[in-house]
Amino acid sequence: MLKEFKARKGYDIKPYLATFFVPQLSEEAKRMKADYWDVWSDLFRDNFFTVQADWCRENNIEIYCSSEPRGSDPRSGKIFRRLLQNNRHVAVPGVDAIWAQIWMDHVADYPKLASSAAHLFGRPRAFTESFAAYTYRPTVPQAKWVLDYQLVRE
Repeated sequence: MLKEFKARKGYDIKPYLATFFVPQLSEEAKRMKADYWDVWSDLFRDNFFTVQADWCRENNIEIYCSSEPRGSDPRSGKIFRRLLQNNRHVAVPGVDAIWAQIWMDHVADYPKLASSAAHLFGRPRAFTESFAAYTYRPTVPQAKWVLDYQLVRE
């Protein structure tokens, strides 16, 4: 990773890695951390999603991909980048809606990213993995609300 990082970004990230874990990052450290995740995301896409998607395409299998935004700050663009990159080469783009991320008390517009990837990459379908690992089982009206919330964003 360090060698690939230097080749792609033109500088050595190793002396700065520890700064990623301090409570308040400087603007320089934020940029370096963003560069690190940029390279990491590209490598993950190229060596995981693309390899699987290519194999599936060669063997007449439709692969799907789902990504979940847990722990990502929507303002950083990481959610969009990760979901878009992971869904670029798959037949059926998708998102994970788990851990009550979609609920009546907060806005969660990320499910739209699956259909956006489908539109951008010419895929006829998108999907969502819903209700996995919910803290408590939703009632039928609550489950309908969560599904409606997602479907209206397709």
